[in-house]
Amino acid sequence: MNAMNEPNENLSEEARLHALLCATILGEASEAERAEVERALEVSSELRAERARLEATIGLVQGALVEPGAGGGALSPEASAKLAAAAQRGPRPLRSWYASAGFRLAASFLLLAGGASAA
Repeated sequence: MNAMNEPNENLSEEARLHALLCATILGEASEAERAEVERALEVSSELRAERARLEATIGLVQGALVEPGAGGGALSPEASAKLAAAAQRGPRPLRSWYASAGFRLAASFLLLAGGASAA
């Protein structure tokens, strides 16, 4: 039995059911745990909503990946193209701190204030 399936007395019943639900969705739950989750799903609309949310999240992740093959999964062609385009653009060139508009505005203000106080 792996650590995910071992009961933990410190978990609340809600947290324990959530962990069992995750294990069930990921195919890691035992037959008895799956049956317990199914019984809990019959009576809890909150748990059913959580199952739908988890399944949707897993669907998004699976949708972003190409079918697992010899490479063990990869980015989709669209995601790969976006990543390649971002890598080709490279980082923005650095500007000197004294060339920034904010510094020039502050310097102008100081010069005006200094000139006004000297007069």
